[in-house]
Amino acid sequence: MILEKQVVSLELAKKLKEFGCKQDSLFVYDEGKDRIIFLAGEKQRDNDISAYTVAELGEMLPNDIMIENKEVLQLACIKGDNEWECSYNNPNNSLGLSFGKTEADARAKMLIYLKENNLI
Repeated sequence: MILEKQVVSLELAKKLKEFGCKQDSLFVYDEGKDRIIFLAGEKQRDNDISAYTVAELGEMLPNDIMIENKEVLQLACIKGDNEWECSYNNPNNSLGLSFGKTEADARAKMLIYLKENNLI
């Protein structure tokens, strides 16, 4: 289904919720039913889990990260043959590398990496 390619997987959505990401998305995973619901302007319930879209994750991820030595790294998300890859890079350095079957999952993994390492 096309929607599953555009939203983060349930497993990663749960991790993002655990890390305190604001639960505010157009789509949610319906608690206990493992299905995606379009909210269409309705308020998200407390037990719903945000099924962030690629665009929503793109808004959550910073375009640039400054590392300890004051180098600025830029976000890059690239589609490979079988998966997506996200990382922060410049010509001299690289930070983090996340892979996912979908772009949403690769972006979600990068966001989790940044939160785990206190980079945002």
